[in-house]
Amino acid sequence: MLIQTRQLCDTATSRKRFDSIFSELQPEEQESECSKTEIIRIPSSYHILKEEHTLPALGPFDVLIRTASVALTGSDLHVFENANSDIAGMTLGHDATGYVDRVGSSVHHLHVGDRVVMESALSCGICDYCKRGLYNICADLIYNGFLASYQTHPADLCHRLPDSIGMDEGTLAQTLAMGCQACFKADISPTSNVLIIGTTPTAVSAAMCAMAIGAKKVTIAGTMDSALEMIDRELGYHTIHYDANALFGEVLEAVYCKFQEWPNCAINCAITPMTMNLAVMALQPCSVCVLAECESECASFNALDILMKNIRLVPSFRSANMYPTALQLMKSGRAPMHKFIGQVFAWGNVEEAFQCALHESNVGLRKVIVNGKSSNIGLQARKRSHRFQD
Repeated sequence: MLIQTRQLCDTATSRKRFDSIFSELQPEEQESECSKTEIIRIPSSYHILKEEHTLPALGPFDVLIRTASVALTGSDLHVFENANSDIAGMTLGHDATGYVDRVGSSVHHLHVGDRVVMESALSCGICDYCKRGLYNICADLIYNGFLASYQTHPADLCHRLPDSIGMDEGTLAQTLAMGCQACFKADISPTSNVLIIGTTPTAVSAAMCAMAIGAKKVTIAGTMDSALEMIDRELGYHTIHYDANALFGEVLEAVYCKFQEWPNCAINCAITPMTMNLAVMALQPCSVCVLAECESECASFNALDILMKNIRLVPSFRSANMYPTALQLMKSGRAPMHKFIGQVFAWGNVEEAFQCALHESNVGLRKVIVNGKSSNIGLQARKRSHRFQD
């Protein structure tokens, strides 16, 4: 009798706890069933507008994402400065994480509540490049942005985040993916002496990947002194600071002193006439120079040097099939992307976030994060779930 009484008491207590949690979760469920999403638009320079739109229909292979965090990128800042009247249909916020809120009828690898990072580039899927897995070269590529409270997205472009990676840090997976692709294009090995030119997050990500591969030596060269100081202080990488108008001989001497020989691999993340000629002159014969990011559209260089030294020029544009590699590096701790995070802003302070990111782009390499309008709901639900299980 005593045992039965205890069982009834335990059941009653559990029911009360379940009812309490269920009542707390009801607002989340109501919100997940909403048909509207709030989207950030920039109709004119430096003017941010929040618009309410109807959610697009959820296809059988799509998921509905509740935006958690968005890292503001160079393309976002370009639109902020120049407006997006020519690309009015494109949503902003291409480096983002979120929670799966609904799943299409044919989606089986993701479930409601999963934390994911999204590849924002949408390819056609039927052209020759897409069929070869080179969807980053698709001529019909468009971008799905996540500066919105909710967004639908193809499920196969959503990657589940490991538990050790936070939602803010996860937004930088795309940056690391671009660095990884540059390294793979360069065929880096334990015998590689890698010269990385530029102080962008992609450049530093390439250095992280090269170190993870086991490159013999990695050195980052650039003109932004504040960024180089941060790289040296927080990541411990070898750096070279040079003036944009420096003589080639001065920079080449600094490069040779760092390596004690000439590099056999260069990754150029700041393509200009100066950096192209610097890379060609610094490289050993039969080396490779990967072209990853541009600072200028046109860059003239000595073609005869390239021919005589048999240097391979390899482009690395966007990224394809690199997210699993990037997430594994982040999970293992060999790519501490959280060190790129500068300030984090709430959804209500998005205009301040853009201003901060614009300033940071001119002085350093920190990323500014905007948290989604409902980004804390999933975290609160998980905390309540753990409390119930305890």
